[in-house]
Amino acid sequence: MKEPFFSLLRTGLGWGENNLKIFPISVAEWREIWMQAQKQTVCGFVFAGIEKLPAEMQPSKEIMMRMWTYTERIKKTNLKIGVVANEILGWYEAEGLEPTIIKGITSGALYNRPELRSPGDIDLFFPENYDRAVPVARSKGAEVTLDDNHDVFDYKGIHVELHHRAFKTLYPVKDLDLSPIRFESESYRGGMLNVKANAMLMMIHPARHFMNEGIGLRQLCDWAMFLKKYEGCPELEEAWKEVKRQGAERFVVEFTAIAVHYLGLQLKDEEKWIGKSRESLREKMLEIIMERGNFAHSVRAKNRLYVYYIKLFHYFAQVYPFWKKFIWMSIPKRIGNRILLILKLK
Repeated sequence: MKEPFFSLLRTGLGWGENNLKIFPISVAEWREIWMQAQKQTVCGFVFAGIEKLPAEMQPSKEIMMRMWTYTERIKKTNLKIGVVANEILGWYEAEGLEPTIIKGITSGALYNRPELRSPGDIDLFFPENYDRAVPVARSKGAEVTLDDNHDVFDYKGIHVELHHRAFKTLYPVKDLDLSPIRFESESYRGGMLNVKANAMLMMIHPARHFMNEGIGLRQLCDWAMFLKKYEGCPELEEAWKEVKRQGAERFVVEFTAIAVHYLGLQLKDEEKWIGKSRESLREKMLEIIMERGNFAHSVRAKNRLYVYYIKLFHYFAQVYPFWKKFIWMSIPKRIGNRILLILKLK
């Protein structure tokens, strides 16, 4: 079902027209497409593509109603996230803090129809004074859970993550500027990362998740929209050079190539971004993405230690070509962290 799925997704993103030669399809095929859309967290855009089909090629009214209801829920949640984000930012502004929104809301603003992007968390990055972030949240009644990577709490049904760093790199970045720029959308007004820092986030963040457990097409769509908007900007060029230095060039090349070949992304300079793409690696990456989905939520399971390591090394073998330096630097840490976790549980 790859061809009809991507036809609908491209159309929903506004980057193509449905290939009517492959429609209509069976009820079972519609269910498979919708399950994949949920797994990849791109339901809103797939439904937008379905709506553009001639009526006689659309699924039954019953299936359409289920899809419509699901999509309306996405829209309502996005509105709620914007309201909650503004409220939480107000807490910190009242205390003289200026956190920056990263990922979710600002990624959604890249789309023609941001309300259709499947919502995630509210991610707040504190460039300074992070030691005050958790106390402020707790003073508002939030039950904050502390973690090595970020601290988290739920507020009004929305998951919130507090970050002391915007993203992780393998090697330190000299003179990294994380200063914010002004950002405004229908539901949110505030700071977001500057173009160079945001570009690094949009490349490094999905790369790390892909190498660790997997990502979905939502992350690919975010990157495609970002690249479409900022291609040719000097800040993006600087970020690309740094990502190459970090060793993630192969990941970004194939990631971008999938966006070009399957999402319909049109670039001014394809040679620069995907000239080094290899079809075998591109198709392998797509296969992994389609199998594992959004942060591999659909394939995660608790395993015995030896089973965990078998699966871990099998996955590392699959993704090794896409960021070799990452594998060699992360294996010892992953093994150590897992052993510590096992010991804690005993």
